[in-house]
Amino acid sequence: MLHFNYMDYAKLRPIEASPVENGLFCIRDPQGFSNKILVLSPEAIFICSLFDGCHSILDIQEKFTHKYGVLLFSDKIKEIITQLDSCLF
Repeated sequence: MLHFNYMDYAKLRPIEASPVENGLFCIRDPQGFSNKILVLSPEAIFICSLFDGCHSILDIQEKFTHKYGVLLFSDKIKEIITQLDSCLF
């Protein structure tokens, strides 16, 4: 029997992303479950866009490498998931 934890196929609740200075983006929860605001790089926003419950960490690594030409370690993806989860996103 295969077992997947929530990080394997992360799903992000609906959020709002707004550009801020220096090419960064600010994300917030429009539903008000969280009052936190995070500032993310365009690369992190791209990763977050793949947190739809359908893409595995391996899928995200593959798409990131295809788009940016660099290897993305799974630990970095898990770090982003943990940060989003701690903010209730």
